[in-house]
Amino acid sequence: MRLSSLQVLRGLAAILVVIHHAANSFHSKHSFTFLKDIFEFGYTGVDLFFVLSGFIIYYIHHLDIGAKATLKPFITKRLIRIYPIYWVVLFLIVPIYFIVPSFGEADSTNISVIIKSFLLFPQENAPVLGVAWTLSHEMLFYLMFALMIFLPKKSSKTIFTLWMTSSLAFFILSSFVNLNDISHYISFIFSPFNLEFLSGLIVAHLVMNYKKFINYNLFIILGITTLISTWALDYFEILTIHRVISAGIPSALLILGFATKEQFENIRIPKILTYLGDASYSIYLTHITALSFFNFFFLASGLRFNYLYAIMIILFATSVGCVFHTIIEKPLINVLRNKFLKKKNHISNDKKSVS
Repeated sequence: MRLSSLQVLRGLAAILVVIHHAANSFHSKHSFTFLKDIFEFGYTGVDLFFVLSGFIIYYIHHLDIGAKATLKPFITKRLIRIYPIYWVVLFLIVPIYFIVPSFGEADSTNISVIIKSFLLFPQENAPVLGVAWTLSHEMLFYLMFALMIFLPKKSSKTIFTLWMTSSLAFFILSSFVNLNDISHYISFIFSPFNLEFLSGLIVAHLVMNYKKFINYNLFIILGITTLISTWALDYFEILTIHRVISAGIPSALLILGFATKEQFENIRIPKILTYLGDASYSIYLTHITALSFFNFFFLASGLRFNYLYAIMIILFATSVGCVFHTIIEKPLINVLRNKFLKKKNHISNDKKSVS
């Protein structure tokens, strides 16, 4: 079953990240404060993405756990979903960073950083495409889920539980002890972000097995209220709460509410909103470069920067992602799926997939 409301949440997550990075670039490039920095919390779009990923993977592939025969199609689908489009973007932007280094991060022309970035291998340096650090976490989650598919159910669940328990322990310990001296790879493997994937997995289990007991409207209200409350606490510098709690929990509540609601009600959603969800990955991958380009243009033009130009840049950056999705991502994904996945499997998964 395709859950359109979750596609809307995907689109919302992407737009939040775009506005967050746009507002930061307005500060650095134009000394301009956009809407009094109320969109600083836009980084929470990443947390929403992580919870959605946990939900989607379990919702679609829970029956594959312990079924070794499904490992190859699972890995193939995940690789097709993440790498080809990401590589296209990298091949487009890496030459630009060599020509105009100011467009990228400090290490964007470092060969070691470039290679690790292409592989999505975790590294202490920022990847060539700044937002790609999140994809490294996605790939780790996919790897652990693939392990659950490959191993017998009992063994896989034990390993997955130990991984998540260790991640929780590191998260709690980090509140009391400075863990900066711990190896980057250890902190990556047991990152608090793993708990957001777990929360998505738990939500999917609840929706599939206990939906008749869930007051979905209440959870939607709780999700919105919690998100606004934690944003206000941080924005007015009253209390800063770790994003896994302040963003991860509201995201889980919203997904629980909307995914359950759609099981019982026919939610009418404008096509533009589901389209933004479909294009969210392309928007996410291209918006940093698009923002750099449009900011550079306005700096070169000598125009006085104002709210109109700020909104135009945000719309343009989002539009670049949409065009990229329609012209490059969608056709390329279809070709790769038809080539590497059995047609029957591909069609059946598309019918029930929210990704």
